[in-house]
Amino acid sequence: MNCLPTETLYTQHGRTLTMLSKRIDTSQQVRVDFAVSILKHQLLDIVRVDDVFYHQYGISERTFDTCFEMNDADAVVVAIMLKAENDKELTAGIKSQLGEGCYQHWYSVYLWHQEHRMNLV
Repeated sequence: MNCLPTETLYTQHGRTLTMLSKRIDTSQQVRVDFAVSILKHQLLDIVRVDDVFYHQYGISERTFDTCFEMNDADAVVVAIMLKAENDKELTAGIKSQLGEGCYQHWYSVYLWHQEHRMNLV
């Protein structure tokens, strides 16, 4: 979990996440950016349990889940994993926030789409 004090996390990421969350249903790229920010900065555990994050910024676990519920979950996962290829913080965040099993599943989805040359992003 992120070692920064909660207040610092709010200041650094709350406003950006709020802007993205208000547009989460407008584009796949917004959903990717929102999910990447949550995972890279290891905020999902905080969002799950911290009412202040919800009351101050309107962001909850439900907001994160929405990133994968717009009939393009594979495309969102592929875009996230494409970014994770060159981003150790994001890779670590996926593994720590969602678990190794989820990371492996997402990686297999990514590889399948790469092998079948399915351009989703």
